[in-house]
Amino acid sequence: MDVAERSSRLYNADVAVDDCSDLWAFTTVPHPALDYEGPTDVDHLERLTLRLLVSERATWVGALFGSLHLDVRGFDVSGDHLRRLLHDAGVATAAYDGEGYAEDGPTCRYHHDDDVVVVPHYDALELLDSVGLSLSDVAEPIQFQN
Repeated sequence: MDVAERSSRLYNADVAVDDCSDLWAFTTVPHPALDYEGPTDVDHLERLTLRLLVSERATWVGALFGSLHLDVRGFDVSGDHLRRLLHDAGVATAAYDGEGYAEDGPTCRYHHDDDVVVVPHYDALELLDSVGLSLSDVAEPIQFQN
C-alpha cells in the first residue's frame, strides 16, 4: 500500500499521489562482499525504538479502562508487521472483530483500521512501564465537570 492510500485513511480524505511529498530515509544493507545471508528486514524491536514509537505515534483512547493505539498509517510499516514484532516482544494486541467498537467510549478496545495497532489496557500499562513511560505521557488529562 502506498503513502497516498494510507494518508487517505489517516485523514479520512482523498489524498492524491501528487499531493504527497518525497520522503527520504537512510537505511543500510549489507554489502554483497560480506556474504551476509541473514535477514535485512526489521525482525525485533529494541527498547529505545519501541519507546520512540510509543511516544510519537501512540494515543491513549478511553478513560476508565482505555487502550493504547499505535497509529502507523502513512508509515512504511504495516500494522500486521508491528503486531508480529510486538507479539515477539511479549506484548498482546487486540484485533477488531467487527463488533464492540466504541470510538469515544470509556473502554475503547479496538480500532477499525488495520494500521492502528491496539494494545489492551493492562498490557499497555506494562508496555509503557517497560519502556520507561507512564500513562500521563500518552493520555490527555481527564477533565471533570462540576
